[in-house]
Amino acid sequence: MGRRPKPKDIRAAEAKVAKHTRHRLKDWRERDRRSLTDVSEITGIPMMTLSDYERGKNVCPVECLRTLAMLYRAPLSDIKMTGDPLDTDARQIADLITRPPGVEFFKGKVTSFNPDDPIALAVRAMYTKSYSQAPIYENGHFAGLLTTNTIARWLGAQASEDIFSLQETPIRDVLRFSENDDNHRFLPRKATLFDVMELFHAHERRGGRLDAVLITENGAPSEKPLGIITAWDLPKVLEAIHVGFQEN
Repeated sequence: MGRRPKPKDIRAAEAKVAKHTRHRLKDWRERDRRSLTDVSEITGIPMMTLSDYERGKNVCPVECLRTLAMLYRAPLSDIKMTGDPLDTDARQIADLITRPPGVEFFKGKVTSFNPDDPIALAVRAMYTKSYSQAPIYENGHFAGLLTTNTIARWLGAQASEDIFSLQETPIRDVLRFSENDDNHRFLPRKATLFDVMELFHAHERRGGRLDAVLITENGAPSEKPLGIITAWDLPKVLEAIHVGFQEN
């Protein structure tokens, strides 16, 4: 692992990255014949923020840079930075953009349940393992994301009942109390942590909430889950990106 850059060094390096990428961002946009208004409406990024990125006034975050590159269909190799004028930190940031860390860090055994399993089984596992959500699979296909919020909503609906059974209530009955069915996304195992950040940011820009990103071989709901990244894991995602910066 390389040295840990000092904050002032990172800021100086980011300023150089901003200066280098500002012309690229404008070139990409003009080549794609898009106005700042068009890009703002598509990405949810304020027009003034986009303008600041293009003028080099502010640093365009790496996940945002990747989003714009995909929108403009521009290769990330366009912003590869080499040469003596750049110090080590600036080259590291550029390398991080073009060679971002993958989601392998979050691959591992995923605890999942069947819709016909008793909710007691899921509640017990989520409590003992400190899970805030768990994927539900039926016949090998994703059937929903069970969250602690959904369980709380279901319990609230049962408050007027004198007797209800956690053992006799199937998970599928609890899933009906989900406040938001659009609370998850899938990514292939070759995805990057920037792809993960962009999914969470995209939901936030729309005023929504993303509870989890499930990792599968090709990003399909019908595939076995290889890992899961929740909103509670975002600090770990940022730390992994920071480590990637140090190691580049």
